[in-house]
Amino acid sequence: MKIKAFLKINRTGASAISCLRHWLEIFRYHETYILCDWPQPLPEELISAQRDYPASRIIASDRSLTEYCGGLKGAKHGMASANLTGFQHSRDADAFWMIDADDTQFLTYDFDVIRKKISRAEEIMRERSLDAFSLDFYRNLNDGWTFGMALIRVDCAWQRMREIQREDMESLGLARDIESAFHVLGQRGILRIANFVFDGLAFQHLYNNYPAMPHGIYSWHRGRLWDQPLKSDVIVI
Repeated sequence: MKIKAFLKINRTGASAISCLRHWLEIFRYHETYILCDWPQPLPEELISAQRDYPASRIIASDRSLTEYCGGLKGAKHGMASANLTGFQHSRDADAFWMIDADDTQFLTYDFDVIRKKISRAEEIMRERSLDAFSLDFYRNLNDGWTFGMALIRVDCAWQRMREIQREDMESLGLARDIESAFHVLGQRGILRIANFVFDGLAFQHLYNNYPAMPHGIYSWHRGRLWDQPLKSDVIVI
């Protein structure tokens, strides 16, 4: 499979650039795009990060993709177009990773271990014919699916998210955003979605809305998130 990587960054500051560099190193062997909608001129720290990984490119979101937003909240259209931009730039690929790259990181510098687990996730997607395969940010909290670290098949029926209406998401207690739309598509069997964790690793989501996670840190071990059992269908890698 040909798989690309898209690293979303919409925050500034040292921690955001540090997270971005973390992901650039992880995906240094993928065709990689830094997805950034900041106004020109771009800050030097972002240019410097891209310069250190010259195989990467800086691109902006395709705002025309908001036509697929259906019942999404207007304030979430930018988020949707950013995530959907991966489809526009991956027509020559089989799948792509979409990463919230400015506020997440694995708490290790053993990048080879992470890359091996990423490769295994790609194999599982192919073996199980999945359309969307995402790191478990919130399954144990609200059963929600997320684009935070997601592997997406290019030929999935993503365009059908325009069918998802406000009440389809609100009836499940979910926000009206692209993640909820994909969750509903999964529930309806239009997309085959699943979640994974990387066993034996810790992960930090700096701007986490999951209060049970100390400092936004997740630790997965033997089918548990800290001491809480994972949902039974979460795939442990």
